[in-house]
Amino acid sequence: MISLKYGRNIFYFIRKLIQLQLTANIVVVIMGILGAVFIRQFPFNLVQILWVNFIIDTLASFALAPQQPAN
Repeated sequence: MISLKYGRNIFYFIRKLIQLQLTANIVVVIMGILGAVFIRQFPFNLVQILWVNFIIDTLASFALAPQQPAN
């Protein structure tokens, strides 16, 4: 039963991480579209997007990983 709790915890962690990534990537896409429409260029370069994704992944791992399994 303990392994079932930890398996569910991993599943919930993956769901939270995917939700966080989708939210961040949707914001980048919206910013890109708005930048293309209003200022005629993409507001970020590729290195900036990769850096933001790296920071978000690292902070999400630190925030979500130590959670204990629910009862």
